[in-house]
Amino acid sequence: STFNTGAATVDSLSVSDGNITNVGDIALDSISADGTDIDILLDDNSATALEIKQGSDAYLIIDTANSSESVSIGTGISGTAITIGHSTSETTVADNLTVAVI
Repeated sequence: STFNTGAATVDSLSVSDGNITNVGDIALDSISADGTDIDILLDDNSATALEIKQGSDAYLIIDTANSSESVSIGTGISGTAITIGHSTSETTVADNLTVAVI
């Protein structure tokens, strides 16, 4: 069945593990799992399949375009500090690594 309404406020909403589709912008304070994994399925062949940004400043971009698949981290603002791992972690690079000194 279909329910159409204008703006509404609800304290809690359960969709019985179904799907919520055709949604515009959603303002969120947080996303948390209910004891299982959180999976984000992205469209294939999209230059900006997933973006995390503040205004126009991008912090994370996942590009799934067939000719340019990539993950960009911290490229939206000059001088963004990026940390990988904990001070006692081991970081592994499984393929080529380019370090640019500018």
